[in-house]
Amino acid sequence: MDNLDPFIFGCLVFGGGATMMTLHWDKHFKQKFQDRPEEEGQFHAKQYRRRMITSGLITLVGLLFMVYRFLPSNNVSRLWLIAVVLLLIGTILILALIDFRSIGLLYQLERKQAAGASRSLADELGQIKRKLKAKKEASGTSPSESQSDSQEPLSDEQNHPKEDQA
Repeated sequence: MDNLDPFIFGCLVFGGGATMMTLHWDKHFKQKFQDRPEEEGQFHAKQYRRRMITSGLITLVGLLFMVYRFLPSNNVSRLWLIAVVLLLIGTILILALIDFRSIGLLYQLERKQAAGASRSLADELGQIKRKLKAKKEASGTSPSESQSDSQEPLSDEQNHPKEDQA
């Protein structure tokens, strides 16, 4: 029964790694990120490669556990196999930490893009307010009236000014 335990554990690890590879596999991967910015698409491509490599290494660890059963018990090959498995587990942990850190970098990139979008919207709003103020001044209203008008919500025509066709 003792010889069967590493084999069963290896089968479970192998099945888990194969399942993760299947879940990460996306045959429409390139189409999925065509409409995204280039930086974000590169991030997802790198993340996909990292996760597929990690899943493959987990599958390999499971396979090595299954092979362990068939090696002679008093042989140096078992020690080498254990050393390789430990090295692979260390590599898997490093790749997991890199993936975890890269997600933080993606969030920073998204926050920077959101801040840029907010800034551009604020600039656009400022331009619209200046145009309305100039339009009110041109129509002859006093500055005190235009300030009190700016506190009121804009009507539909002011929210969506019609473009002049020249």
